[in-house]
Formats: sequence, structure tokens, C-alpha cells
Amino acid sequence: MSATAEITTKVVNDVIAIPLQAVIEKKPDAQASPTIQGRRPAACGGR
Repeated sequence: MSATAEITTKVVNDVIAIPLQAVIEKKPDAQASPTIQGRRPAACGGR
């Protein structure tokens, strides 16, 4: 038994490429949380 496969690839210029072995997954810090900076808008009073 034999098989034939055609593999098609795409070439893209001007991109950053890294080996898949270099990609790691890190869990976010448990302490990190988004904070809002600046003043809060005044309440509109329902008008």
C-alpha cells in the first residue's frame, strides 16, 4: 500500500518567526488585577 500527499505552504515576508519549541505558556500572577486610573464621571441623576 502506498500514498501520495501534496503539501501546500504559504510564504509571508517581514514577519517574526520563532520555533514552536520556544513558545511557553505561563499562568498569570494570582495577585495581578486590572485597575482603573483617573477620575470617575459624575452621576447623571437620571435626566
